[in-house]
Amino acid sequence: MSADIGDVFEKQLQDVFRKLNDRHLLQWHAFPDHKRSAGGAVGNQPSDYLVGLPPGSSLEQRMIFLEAKASDKYDSLQKSMVRASQRGFINTWGGLIDLPYLIVFYSAPANTLEIWDGQCVTRGRLSKSHHLLATLPNAGSGRTLNQSAVADFLATHFALPPKAITLTQYQSRNP
Repeated sequence: MSADIGDVFEKQLQDVFRKLNDRHLLQWHAFPDHKRSAGGAVGNQPSDYLVGLPPGSSLEQRMIFLEAKASDKYDSLQKSMVRASQRGFINTWGGLIDLPYLIVFYSAPANTLEIWDGQCVTRGRLSKSHHLLATLPNAGSGRTLNQSAVADFLATHFALPPKAITLTQYQSRNP
């Protein structure tokens, strides 16, 4: 039996985060997955990742929740891919502490990566014109993500400054 595409995508996305951290000081934390925990010992988590963006990035809030989704069947994110408990977390965590909640979706058939405003799955229908923030065509081939292209895409989308510039700015503020 082949591995679930969501699990495959999450592992590859973590490699992308490592590449971004090497070049841009992006920090990330993977929340434990309650589906894979022994006996369900870990409860539902607010998202797959908590991501810290460096100073100078494109978002006003530098901490974001990020949920990873992937499909072998669909060309774009479907609301049904986000569990009711996840939608509740998006409302609660996103609204309560005002942190952006993004969904990164990879379509194996279309070989595209999409970044969605996570709030879209808590409201009516998904609208590409209102909720789709960015799309990367040719993001992979089947289940294999083009990690370098995805890292470059995310660095551009979030306007991540190079690590050397970020370190220089940080050191000048914190002698």
